[in-house]
Amino acid sequence: MFRLMRSLRVRLLGGERRSVIVLTAGAGLISKFIGFAMLFAVVPLTLPHLGAERFGVLMTILGYGALFSFVDLGIGSALIRETARSKAIDEPGRLAEMLFSGIAMLFALGLVFSLGLLFAARQLPVDKVFLRLPTQYVEETRDALTVFALLFGVALPLQGLQKIYQGFQQAYLTHTASAVLSIAALAALYLLPAESLTMPVIVACAYGLPTLAPLFFLPRFWAQRLSGYWPCWTSTFKHARQLLRAGSLYLMLQLGYVLGWSVDASLSSAMLGASSAGLLAVVQRLFQLVTVPLGLLNAPLWPAYSDAAARGDRAFLRATLRKSMLYTLVLAALASATLVVFQAEIIDLWFGKQLLIPTALIVLAAVMATLEATGNSLAMYLNGLHVLKPQLIVAGSFVLISIPLKYSLIRLYGVEGLIASTIFCYTLCVVVPYATLFRRQVFSDVLKEPSHG
Repeated sequence: MFRLMRSLRVRLLGGERRSVIVLTAGAGLISKFIGFAMLFAVVPLTLPHLGAERFGVLMTILGYGALFSFVDLGIGSALIRETARSKAIDEPGRLAEMLFSGIAMLFALGLVFSLGLLFAARQLPVDKVFLRLPTQYVEETRDALTVFALLFGVALPLQGLQKIYQGFQQAYLTHTASAVLSIAALAALYLLPAESLTMPVIVACAYGLPTLAPLFFLPRFWAQRLSGYWPCWTSTFKHARQLLRAGSLYLMLQLGYVLGWSVDASLSSAMLGASSAGLLAVVQRLFQLVTVPLGLLNAPLWPAYSDAAARGDRAFLRATLRKSMLYTLVLAALASATLVVFQAEIIDLWFGKQLLIPTALIVLAAVMATLEATGNSLAMYLNGLHVLKPQLIVAGSFVLISIPLKYSLIRLYGVEGLIASTIFCYTLCVVVPYATLFRRQVFSDVLKEPSHG
């Protein structure tokens, strides 16, 4: 597979920066399309068998991967930037030291957090975490949480490895492996008898298999990047401190994302019950048909921006930022509008008559998906150029305003109030500051036309 992907890159695309972006985005889209097929298959396969409460619990647990993304302390994001930078200026020795330090720290963090999750899964009152969960489902929920905890501990360092490949602009390799494992997970879900589709089994298939994709590349990574390298603990601790310092800003951004976005399912589950959390999760996954493909198209731009900045290629930065934001906005708006127009047909095809989704919730989710996708295209530029302070300010204000507002509106208007509060706060705390207060600081270098003699 390695030779096939390398041959495809060299022969068809030539290996230039733009070509690598196209290859990575294409492989990512294929991978996520298959992943979507698996996740969408989970709903009609499991909803009739599990019932509304267990289905809501399942969707909440499957969302914990994003909820706990901050556990890597921002090291994964720092690895993208540092890998792209070291590759651009050719520092193989420093790069090997940094990569070893990053993987070692992520392995330790994964082990510690996994043990903490295991303790919580066995000791916490599950029926308090998932409101109105029937008593007969408590032990099955504990088992599902245990499976997730074990998988998350392994997934954390593997996600770091995936970030390294992203920094090398070789994420198409891990995307391909993820697609293969998603097919395997989808086949397992279809082939297993209905009585075997318990929450722990579904978590193992739907979450576990795709997250193990980078494991296939660990031997190759070690042979190519760390072969012959013998860790010097002084150097390891030095680079560990550097990665933690660089990752600290990314960590604060991740916490802002978790508190502002990923906490919604858990908040809904705790305040409205597991069935409402399941409804929200289904709508969020529906509009991931908009946000995730566009996110994958923009994701290769992060290391490409870092590479271009290291080489002083301002023309690439200027043209790429303009096009990515404009195209993302237009495509997100059109795709979201399409889902709203054909919502009845999609819901009937997907669920039949087993789940009723309010139209207002669909419309609000469409607006939020458009804002999220467009904001993500800008975030790739800001992360690539390490422009983090404006992001920290807007993320902090977003969290401080959105959390109490969400708590108030979800009590008054249910899940619709939850999304409406997110839209309001995102517009107020993110869109407005970037359009006014931070416009000159963030955009001045790339939006002005180049001078000609």
